[in-house]
Amino acid sequence: MPTLPHQVDDQRATTITFVVLKVSQGERESSNNPLSSWGSKGYKEVEINTNTMMKSTDNSTREGFEAPGNLRNELSALVVDDNKVTRKILMTMLKWAKIKAQEVENGKEAIDLFASGANFHLIFIDMQMPIMDGPEATRILRSMGVRSRIVGVSANCRENDKAEFMGAGLDEFYVKPLSCKNETIQQESSFPPSVSSSPGVFLPKMFCLSFNGAVSRIQRPVPSSRVSDCNIFKTKTEPAKHCVSPSIPQQKVREQHEGELMAVRDNETKHPGHFFSSKRPAIPGQSAPLVTALKVSAEKTSACFHFPGHNRGQAAPQMLTELIGLRPFVHDLPELPELDDLFSPKGVILEAQNLASQLFGASQTWFLVGGTTCGIQAAIMATCSPGDSLILSRNSHISAMSGLVLSGAIPEYIIPEYNSQWDIFCGITYSQVEKSIKKLKMEGRRIGAVLVTSPTYHGLCSNVMPISELCHSHGIPVIADEAHGAHFKFHHLMPSSCLEQGADIAVQSTHKVLSSLTQSSMLHVSGDIVDREKISRCLQTLQSTSPSYLLLASLDAARAQLSELPITIFGRSMDLASEARHLIRNIVNVSLMDPLNFSNSPLIDPLRITISTWELGISGYEADKMLCEEHNVIAEVAGTRSLTFAINLGTSREHIQILVSGLEKLSEKSQVNGWKKCMKNTVYSPHADISMTLSPRDAFFAGKRKVSIKESIGEVCGELISSYPPGIPVLIPGENITKGAIDYLLDVRNEGAEISGAADTNLASIVVCT
Repeated sequence: MPTLPHQVDDQRATTITFVVLKVSQGERESSNNPLSSWGSKGYKEVEINTNTMMKSTDNSTREGFEAPGNLRNELSALVVDDNKVTRKILMTMLKWAKIKAQEVENGKEAIDLFASGANFHLIFIDMQMPIMDGPEATRILRSMGVRSRIVGVSANCRENDKAEFMGAGLDEFYVKPLSCKNETIQQESSFPPSVSSSPGVFLPKMFCLSFNGAVSRIQRPVPSSRVSDCNIFKTKTEPAKHCVSPSIPQQKVREQHEGELMAVRDNETKHPGHFFSSKRPAIPGQSAPLVTALKVSAEKTSACFHFPGHNRGQAAPQMLTELIGLRPFVHDLPELPELDDLFSPKGVILEAQNLASQLFGASQTWFLVGGTTCGIQAAIMATCSPGDSLILSRNSHISAMSGLVLSGAIPEYIIPEYNSQWDIFCGITYSQVEKSIKKLKMEGRRIGAVLVTSPTYHGLCSNVMPISELCHSHGIPVIADEAHGAHFKFHHLMPSSCLEQGADIAVQSTHKVLSSLTQSSMLHVSGDIVDREKISRCLQTLQSTSPSYLLLASLDAARAQLSELPITIFGRSMDLASEARHLIRNIVNVSLMDPLNFSNSPLIDPLRITISTWELGISGYEADKMLCEEHNVIAEVAGTRSLTFAINLGTSREHIQILVSGLEKLSEKSQVNGWKKCMKNTVYSPHADISMTLSPRDAFFAGKRKVSIKESIGEVCGELISSYPPGIPVLIPGENITKGAIDYLLDVRNEGAEISGAADTNLASIVVCT
């Protein structure tokens, strides 16, 4: 502890409320929780003027008090603040109190610390920092499963700020002590002198109250053999120090790979079902076998008498070669012997798929050239026979609906939580699935599978682990439509993948956030509940018998790209996403969607940024058009009241700057033109009062007729109609058409949405079943 000078400038003096602890020798030896005896009067508060105290040598206020010795050097704290003065103040007091402490300048550094294996009992975090502020960092830490007691501090706090801060997952909130905002205290000399020779210990009141709540989380060092029970992001060879969370039973360790803890479920926290995920290291020398084989085959000098007709580019259309060049045609080859067979792989395709299954943590992986659509269809067909029930969310993708037609399964829809302010649905919950299973069991119906969409198009994630455990207890397989979550396994701040959470089948769009060509995807199977041979037969039925080797090779290449840097590859993208959020928060009349808006979706994809547009006074479709035409910003998906942007490996800082600039100009334009006054505050309920007369399969093959839009209400729908994107059906064959669904379709069409699936795209008429 550094020696502190006794002279203090009067202008910098302040009054601090300190707490003097008294813990007897007996209490120290017998109590497992030294602070449990405090109670409301278990400590003494002493107000001390720093100027007076520094000049005084009178220690009478400390006489007779003893420090809680078994807490010394046991409690640990992290100070997160961009203000150097504040950090120095807090660090000085913590060290003076013999509490191990570390300091960082922003939320990102704090998250990196926890990701690297550091543990702290208590975190003091500034709520307003330029690089990842306190609320966002707190949400991410909680999503990682961090159980530290997190205390927010702020020098400038309004009531609505406090509500936002606490909503982020804080345990406590304080206005910054010691007038740090005005820097009235600038040196360590503003604090009490060393008390190493004194029998007492003083702590600022804020710290004492906070540690009182944190002390119950203290754990003793554990033997190295139980490291996996306790510490997160730790290997077996790394000694355990102090565990922030209570010991996790060994059976909750789902997988260990080469001494690295892969995923742990923590039921005891107030964030159940969250995972701590470390990532597999890259495999040195790993190749891309299918890419290599395609290259070798294309370079052969051959007289080709096989398809395709462009004959390795010899007859390629000039118009297209001027656009993309000749090389794609040179490598556009059929299923030659050296290139293996997609439906009966024995060579390079099998090798490439096996490498993918190892990387993604699957038992077996299939490459898809029909997108995730054919994967979802195959998953449903492989698990559901005609007449079986499929439990699924009503906001599932249209591929699930076509899967119902192909399989003959009967849907048991779950209506997910719906936020009318955003006009966005979230995921499904354990209780909803449990209710559906009980209902179907009572009716004597066989359940083929449960289909979970996680994440949704907007990045909202379901808590899949408890759903998987519930389904497996009934022998029901879980299918995950993880089209938008193929990247989750490749950064420690991402939500856990569905496979890590126990899903039996996960279908992922490798072409979305990852880097394969459009239309290429992967289907992963884990465990032994699902018949893998049946999956292969279903895919053979659904996929082309002339698969594109450009698509297949792009899957192999994307996998190889991830394998090179599986832990850090998304680091830059995550930084840019965080930077974008910080800048967007400062734009007037633009809000960021937060998982707190959806009680049933505790996590969100950090690379998916959804903003409000209703506060600007325009729809998402209108904002999308303006950003595209006036600022060259192209969003991923527009909605009635929002706009969503996808950050990926190719996103640059320049892209972020263009996006933020475009939104700023849109905000300025809104304020000048008074758009907000013109915005309708419509509350949509497109899936209210859903009822089904025919199964999707029966409705698909039933007779049809067209009726006017007004006459259609009450009829049985005969076509699949959605606004696209995102491709979530508003009307499904077999359902009774409701006024709410019609009104929604007409409104979104008028606001600029494209209507997909309707025979009459103008919606003057609708096809109904006879």
